Amino acid sequence: KKNDIVFDIGANIGAHTLPAAKYLGDNGIIHAFEPTKYAYDKLNKNISLNPKFSDRIKVNQILLTDNKKTHVSALYSSWSLDTKKQKHKKHQGNLRSTKGCKIMTLDQYVFQNKIQNVKLIKIDVDGVEIEGLEGGKIFFQTQKPTILIELAPYTFEERGQSFSYLISLLEKMNYELYLIKKPIRLPFNHAL
Repeated sequence: KKNDIVFDIGANIGAHTLPAAKYLGDNGIIHAFEPTKYAYDKLNKNISLNPKFSDRIKVNQILLTDNKKTHVSALYSSWSLDTKKQKHKKHQGNLRSTKGCKIMTLDQYVFQNKIQNVKLIKIDVDGVEIEGLEGGKIFFQTQKPTILIELAPYTFEERGQSFSYLISLLEKMNYELYLIKKPIRLPFNHAL
């Protein structure tokens, strides 16, 4: 809605960031998080091409994770047709450098920036969802924003985690599950 505060976690080149900024109005703000240098640079370029919305967007080259991670040199993201680049074996994202990226928890970011009343969070982080959610437990308990999340269950298995753990984490945080195509509530056992 107009004047809302929104987080775009895994903003990539801004495909959701820019349309959201357009609809937020002059007093709304979107905090865009993109850890890879390639996509972060493209995001900034796309924002510069849309100066009308640039004052509504706070761009961050940050990987939001839990307190356990201290360094990540590269992540799979940003698809291209270049067959020489190292690609993820299933989703075909390219391995991209995170040079210049900060690592922090969502709770730290919200506290340091004194952010309140976040209404919506879009999360598309190709398998780092669990760490991101765990790093924001205080934030989610106190602000309870709506979460729009893209999930690929195989990415959890690749990281030694499980999709069922993510679902149980959302349940413990008192969230409800809905399919985006049908606005009907899903029972947690159905999502598994």
